[in-house]
Amino acid sequence: MKKLTFSLLLIIFCITANAQRKRVDSLQRVISLASNDSTMVKAYFDLAEQYMFFKPDSGIIMAQRSYALAVAIKNSPYQRRSLVLLANL
Repeated sequence: MKKLTFSLLLIIFCITANAQRKRVDSLQRVISLASNDSTMVKAYFDLAEQYMFFKPDSGIIMAQRSYALAVAIKNSPYQRRSLVLLANL
């Protein structure tokens, strides 16, 4: 019974991790194809949120990029959100 429970939990965790990677891959593609800076700020922020729990070091880098780009284009809502995300990472 314990082996069955462990196996089921392992399968659920693997499925969840795979679903997170798909979202990360799509956000990385958005960043590479983005034509304007506001789209890139949003994509960097979303990517940082996705990395928050399973790659916090990459999440910090993405949140810093989001903040720097938000400062450059003077997007105060994403400046604030990026700083809050950095504080939580």
